[in-house]
Amino acid sequence: MKHTLRTLLILFVVLCYSCLPINTKKYSVLGTWKLKRIEQKLTQGDKTGSLKEGELLNLFNDNSLSILSEEAQQIGKWTVNGDNDMLTIKAENSSTRNYQMKFSTTKSGLEILKLKDEGSSNVSVFYREASPLKDISNEPFHPSNIQWRIKAPASESIPQLRRRLENYVKHVSLILYVAKQQKPELVSFELSQGPIRIYSSRIGKFPFAVVKPIWKNAYYSEQEAAIAYQIYENYLRDNKYTGTSTGKWVDDDYAILQSIYNGLKKDAKNDREKLAK
Repeated sequence: MKHTLRTLLILFVVLCYSCLPINTKKYSVLGTWKLKRIEQKLTQGDKTGSLKEGELLNLFNDNSLSILSEEAQQIGKWTVNGDNDMLTIKAENSSTRNYQMKFSTTKSGLEILKLKDEGSSNVSVFYREASPLKDISNEPFHPSNIQWRIKAPASESIPQLRRRLENYVKHVSLILYVAKQQKPELVSFELSQGPIRIYSSRIGKFPFAVVKPIWKNAYYSEQEAAIAYQIYENYLRDNKYTGTSTGKWVDDDYAILQSIYNGLKKDAKNDREKLAK
């Protein structure tokens, strides 16, 4: 009798355990993360680290990365070491830093990434902003799509100014592309501000005087920024979008910006052909 009761008790425990929910979620560090807060536990000799609140950390499957704020940007490389719990970041003009990773999910389904800096006791808390895309060429914050933010080291020719402007237009269009694919209600141009003015199913321009410094200062001089602005302004004046409206402003503005991007590239090609004759 005792043997039978013991067997039933063991069977009951096993069955109950098997009914417990098991967290099988697999996390990925790839994608776009926004730094919400830094839990600082500084001791003497600690450094505050290289990350700042409000920054976007973007990690791509080619092991490239970008870190952006309203005023600046860094590009570099990343790797995951050990048992997939140590993230190593090497940004340009910055020392290599190692972070211990810890993932979690809120009740609402929001993914959280905590990075503990090996060089200090700081824990940076990130919220996922966007999941990775299959094609990294469509990632708005991939290093190849934020070249418009990189300061020109020397005076640029008209074709170079055009390419910088094209890169900016493509970048803004990809912000909308990601919104189309993932979260159309959470579109943010906070880190993409320049002469492009977004309307509902229409694209316009901000006056040059109020264009944000992050766009102007990337050019070698304000005079060259004004030339690039003029190229954009002239394109809007001389060209009319002929596509049909869908009634969805994200879709419409993405299509318009893609049309502007392709039109600027076509104009540049025509200019090169004229010079070659």
